Formats: sequence, structure tokens, C-alpha cells
Amino acid sequence: MDCKNFVLAVQPSEVGAVRAVEPARQATLAYFGYRIVGGRLMRGTGAPGQGGMPILCDAGFDGQPFDIRRFGGDVAAELAARAARGIVADFAREDAPVLRDTAAELARIAAVRGLPLYTYPAYEPFAPGARVLIGSAVAEGSLAAVLHAACERYTPERVALEVMPVRVDYALPASDGSGKRLSEQELARMLSSMAPMSFFSSELCAKYFTYLAPDRRAHFVLYDDASTVAQKLRVAESCGVRTAFFLYAEVAGMLGELCAAV
Repeated sequence: MDCKNFVLAVQPSEVGAVRAVEPARQATLAYFGYRIVGGRLMRGTGAPGQGGMPILCDAGFDGQPFDIRRFGGDVAAELAARAARGIVADFAREDAPVLRDTAAELARIAAVRGLPLYTYPAYEPFAPGARVLIGSAVAEGSLAAVLHAACERYTPERVALEVMPVRVDYALPASDGSGKRLSEQELARMLSSMAPMSFFSSELCAKYFTYLAPDRRAHFVLYDDASTVAQKLRVAESCGVRTAFFLYAEVAGMLGELCAAV
């Protein structure tokens, strides 16, 4: 997968740092900071650059109906002003019918302008032609099976991999599948102090190790690094998927390795 097909989701405050990184300059930037407020498109502080993608999220949205076409006019004007290369509908809640109508309006605008609209599976039925973000964090089965199923449902051209590096410590038996999420620093300290033998799961495309806690309870740690993220990208490419989304803050330190490896 060519790193020119990477999309890096960035906060306005990160734009300067991102543009200073050579691998990042080859990618498309997607900008956080766009919200729905009072039925209008609102952009946060910090001007996004030209040629990227606005990420429209529903954080703080009250779910109340609004004038969809007026909102669509706001979006179309922003896309034109920024010479945008696409738009991302990052809607977490699924209980607001107006967001389904919004997804449909975004799909209409994207089609008129010849731009891709990216969204999640829950909103794909309301957004004809949208490209669908499929997460890389697989709890069971295999990443390849998940991607194959998505490609069969949507076609490979409409699937984009959302890379979500995992760092989770599970106390066994983890019957409910829940574990403690680790920060990058916490994982680094564990690897340094324990020097565990790590293994690679070809199904999950992630590394793991086990250890015994002071309370004598066994733990299973599942984690990603540059090599496993690169393998996720290879699996996606083998399925015909050509675009990968990243949260810049999660992969800033491994971008160079990823571009060299894929």
C-alpha cells in the first residue's frame, strides 16, 4: 500500500508538526474540529490547510432536527474554500434520525463534487456510494476474514482500513473480553522491565506476551508496533483495500518505518 494512500487524522494544533515530517507530507491530512452546532457547520480554532479532508463529528450534538439543506450549503462552501479532497462523517451515535439524513446529504454533496465520503458501517445504508471505514482491531477471528467480508459486502474500492493500534493488558480469564488499555509509555516500560518473549498472531496481526502479576494472576498483553501495523496494511492490500486511515498521534513515531515497509 503506497503511503500516498495514507490519511492522517490530525488536530489543528498538530498540523505544523505533521507538515515537518517527510512521510506525512506524502499523505492526505484529515482535520478534526468540525461539528454540528445549532444546525450549522462550525469549525474549531486553527485553520486547516488546503487539500485535506474535514472530519465532521457528532460530539456534543443534541440530536435535534435541523435544516439539512442549509447545513449542506455550509459543508459545500467549506469543501470549496479548502479545495478539499474528501469528507469524513465521524458519527458515533446511532439514535438520531437527523444524522442519517445528514449522511445522505453529505453523500449527495460528495457525489456532485466528485469527492469520496468516508463513514462507518452503521451509516453506509444512508449514504449511497460512501466508502466504509473498517477497524483493524479484531477481537476474534482474523483481520483477513473481517476485511474479506467487508470487501464482499461493499466492494474493495469502497473499503478503507482504519488502523487502530492495540495496547491492551488482559487479566485472565478475560471472559468478558475487557482489559486495561495501556499508553505507549506504559507498554514501553513493561517491555523494558519484563523483557518478555513476544509472539506474533497472524490472525490478529498483533504481538502478544504473557506474565504473572504479583497477585499470581496470569495476564495476556496484546500490542502493535510498526511491524504489526505494516502487516495489517499488507493484509488489507491483499484484499484489494488501497486506503488506510490513521490517528496521527498514534503512529507519529512509526510513519517512516511504515512508508519503508509497504
